[in-house]
Amino acid sequence: MPFPFQPMTLSRRLEPFNHPDWLFEIKHDGFRALAYIQGSQCQLVSRRGNVYKRFLPLAEQMAKELKVKSAVLDGEIVCLDAIIMAGVSSTHCSSTEGRRTSTPSTFCN
Repeated sequence: MPFPFQPMTLSRRLEPFNHPDWLFEIKHDGFRALAYIQGSQCQLVSRRGNVYKRFLPLAEQMAKELKVKSAVLDGEIVCLDAIIMAGVSSTHCSSTEGRRTSTPSTFCN
């Protein structure tokens, strides 16, 4: 599957942006990714075009649950802990000593 898109880049501003016509969301600390969905296939791709193989279960779940023929979603892969907090240490979705944690991965867009 070719990867023709890039995630949106961040813009730096001197002052906080605020406008009544815009909605704002929580900033999760995770991995920026594009989700390429084609039929029953989904690949999560980094800003540099690398496929996130470690999140294959999440990609498979997205392909199964999103009822689309094809789509490209720009979002963030985050791992939420027991109190629904996302953080730098939890975003890696793997525990120390090489064992995977039970922390679920989530794709936020």
